[in-house]
Amino acid sequence: MTDPNHSAPLAPATATPIRDRWAELHGAAVNILTEAVRYEPGGEPIDFGEFLASVLETVAANVGSVARLVAGRSNSKEAAWIQGLAGGESATPEWLAPGRTAPVIVQLNLWDVLGRTGIDEPSDPTTQILHRHQRYIAAFEAAVVAEGARLGLTVPVTVRAIADPDTTPPATDKADAIADQLRDYAMEATPMILTED
Repeated sequence: MTDPNHSAPLAPATATPIRDRWAELHGAAVNILTEAVRYEPGGEPIDFGEFLASVLETVAANVGSVARLVAGRSNSKEAAWIQGLAGGESATPEWLAPGRTAPVIVQLNLWDVLGRTGIDEPSDPTTQILHRHQRYIAAFEAAVVAEGARLGLTVPVTVRAIADPDTTPPATDKADAIADQLRDYAMEATPMILTED
């Protein structure tokens, strides 16, 4: 059993909340997995390996990749076991997407798009920038939806458009390869109509 606080003691102000949350999550996981092992429909035990693999595949889909499951310690033997159970090398975004149960958030930073194209934008208020770029945003969203449908996503997909260069993008899941694939596809598929009023 691995304790996330074993390598170095944490400062008293942060140690308790982190340890308490880790213990809560650990306890909840132990309880539900114990219940699964004890579940015997028709008097026969379930295939727990298949059950656990299915759970890990769905979790990987929800966070966007198998790599995210082992991000805390990717070179350990436990990481290799988890990768194998969760689909391993075959767990591409295309393979994972149909099993996703959590919504997908795709961020569109218009200033990043402008920087890639070399188009200069005046320093207008955010509302004017959004008005000028609404066609691009709509086309980008349509491309995201189309790629999501091709991947087999059945969960809500939201595009967060950021048009103000001073706005810090909201946090999203790290290493969400499914969201990244949707964004990359939409960036390639959406024609540059940013300067049209």
